[in-house]
Amino acid sequence: HTAVPREDVDAYVKSRILPAGGPSQAARVDGSGANLLLKECPSAGFCSPTKYAGTGKPGNDYKFAILRDGGAYFCHRCGGKGSWYDLRLGMSGAVPSSLEGEVQSTPRMCGATPKPDAAIAARCPVALFDPQGAEVKRYLNDTRGLNDTTLAVYGVGYASRKFRDGERWVDEPCATFPWIRVSDDGPASTLRLKVRSVRTKRHMRVEPAGGDWGLFGLHTVSDDAAELVITEGEYDAMAVYQATGRAAVSLPNGAASLPPAVLPLLERFKRIFLWCDGDEAGVNAARKFSAKLGRHRCVVVRAPDDLKDANDCLRKDPALVKRALDDAGAPDHDGLVSFKELRGQVLHELRHPDLYVGAPLPSFPKLTGLVKGARPGELTLLTGPSGAGKTTLASQISIDLLESGAPTLWGSFEVKNSALAIKMLRQQARRRDGLPNEPRLLDALCDDFQRLPLHFMRFHAATEVDDVVDAMEFAAYVHDVEHVVLDNLQFMTQAGPRDASRFEAQDRAIARFRDFATRRGVHVVLVVHPRKEDPTQKLALTSIYGGAKAAQEADNVLILQAPAQPVAPGHASSQSSQAPIPKWVEVAKNRYAGTLGSVMMAFNDTTCRYYELSAGASA
Repeated sequence: HTAVPREDVDAYVKSRILPAGGPSQAARVDGSGANLLLKECPSAGFCSPTKYAGTGKPGNDYKFAILRDGGAYFCHRCGGKGSWYDLRLGMSGAVPSSLEGEVQSTPRMCGATPKPDAAIAARCPVALFDPQGAEVKRYLNDTRGLNDTTLAVYGVGYASRKFRDGERWVDEPCATFPWIRVSDDGPASTLRLKVRSVRTKRHMRVEPAGGDWGLFGLHTVSDDAAELVITEGEYDAMAVYQATGRAAVSLPNGAASLPPAVLPLLERFKRIFLWCDGDEAGVNAARKFSAKLGRHRCVVVRAPDDLKDANDCLRKDPALVKRALDDAGAPDHDGLVSFKELRGQVLHELRHPDLYVGAPLPSFPKLTGLVKGARPGELTLLTGPSGAGKTTLASQISIDLLESGAPTLWGSFEVKNSALAIKMLRQQARRRDGLPNEPRLLDALCDDFQRLPLHFMRFHAATEVDDVVDAMEFAAYVHDVEHVVLDNLQFMTQAGPRDASRFEAQDRAIARFRDFATRRGVHVVLVVHPRKEDPTQKLALTSIYGGAKAAQEADNVLILQAPAQPVAPGHASSQSSQAPIPKWVEVAKNRYAGTLGSVMMAFNDTTCRYYELSAGASA
């Protein structure tokens, strides 16, 4: 059902699969025109060995079919099959090797996958109705409006968990939500538990780490059901069930991502009601997820009367939940949108303009006030003198967005990933005495950092733009990344065609990144070096290296100004080496808000963080 354009499938086969197969590999279109047939299996990771392998019999040729509309594959020789994602994952040396960390789409075929302790998982729903679960049950009943029957049907439970709050650990009462998988020939099983504090929303974890993906509420769906309601959150799924009696499941990561491992659980449904929140993140999630699930079977639901989600509808009037489902409509083409689809967002934005200024950067409130936050689908250029701290600034911006829950992809072609990770770890720790030497404390900081939805590209030094964009596309599909940082552009113009000038290569790269940001709804930060100019003078838009296309295509241009101070011969600089060195970030272009200005900054070498000076922003 995944919506992958035919031209993307054709291009991937031509540029990736055929070259990887060597001179003996070939492809042809079948008689219907719907499939590409590969002469040979693209790699040993797809087809199982058979008695025909390596015999060269003509009857074994062209048995590997790839659906041109969607990218799903099927091997008529061994029966192997999978999605577009599985095809790309299985390609030797393809995009997944360009991302740090494990990528898992389907349950592991070998080795034990972690599961929650069965006794604990069974105890949590019982504990909810014991005196110890009173605070959690009261929150679910009174604040969320969910009755005991609904909580029991969905297996919601109680648990107490420790969460780190600054330098200390605190016990907090939590609601537990089981992630369920239903096998074809067996009962439903709990794969993991999502544990969320009822006191602090940001205190949440999934147990055990490294387990398989499931869906909250999947056991409530009958075996013969052809329709399904998918909501952004657990409370919303239960609200739909309580108000209408319809089975509903929730997205495991909310609006942040729809893991490909979940897609096989949803293949059997002919119609899917996709109900995300009415804010900008929810609207963007509905667009992305309907493409993954297949637009032909998705119906996008919007809460009426300026309400945010299904749980809000339940608490105001349960009849509003049914009304929202009845009024739902199919998502439009990627390039089209109707006012009916926009109406709820328009009204919500008019009534709550503060919610639509982009994701704030808590480290930089004055800079946020100028640029109005980081918005999806925009391209931001960051430039500044060599050694001024562009990478450090981009890193701190990404930490702000990561801590708000935005999945982020880093492409660092100049600084090794390990060095970048140390910098980001120091920035997230915010310890003025530096990272601790005590292993226990350092492990705790690393545990917190590892929970961030952060991914790194493995590329380093000169890299083809096509490879970078391919990795970005993969991360957008698999991890639903919302923020990409590329540092820096010059490393992606050194590996282009030899007959192209550096400026032409840069313009092509800018065009690719601009297209990706717009099409995928991802915010891209691109670090660009300036021209070689007088280091004692501040930079301007015209200082950006290359042609004018970079500044023209960008939605925002941020210049980290750090002009060198001329020092008379024989005299030492008057700047104390212990005092923070003032710099400023200049907003030289701001397409969304139009506000230009600058924010004075200083840098703390211990925390590796910038902070705004009280002199503030000047427009």
